[in-house]
Amino acid sequence: MDLSKLILRVSLAIPQLIGIINSWLALQEMGVDATGLKVVSAIAPILIMLGIFCRWAAGFYVITLIIPIVITPMMIHHFDSNMLTNSIIYLGVAFTLMILGSGKYAIRPD
Repeated sequence: MDLSKLILRVSLAIPQLIGIINSWLALQEMGVDATGLKVVSAIAPILIMLGIFCRWAAGFYVITLIIPIVITPMMIHHFDSNMLTNSIIYLGVAFTLMILGSGKYAIRPD
C-alpha cells in the first residue's frame, strides 16, 4: 500500500513539474516576469513528490486544479478537451493523495 502511494505521488508530481517548466518557458518567450508564480506553482508538486506535508500540498493542488476545470469550458474558441480531461484526472489523483497521505516512504510520513 505504501509503495503504491509513492508511485501515486511521483506520477502526479513529475507531469506537473514538466507542465510548470513549459509554462515558464512560454511566459519567458512572451516577456512576462512571473517569478512569484513560478515559485509558488512549483512548491506543491515538489512537496508531494518528497512526501513533506503531502496532504496540505495535495489540497493546494486540488484548489489550483479547480480553476482550469471551470475556465476551460468557458473558452469556447480555445476549448481543448484533452486539457479538461487531464485536469480532471489529476484532480482525482490529488484528491486521493489528500485523503490517503504520503505513506511510509516519505520524508515526513502522514
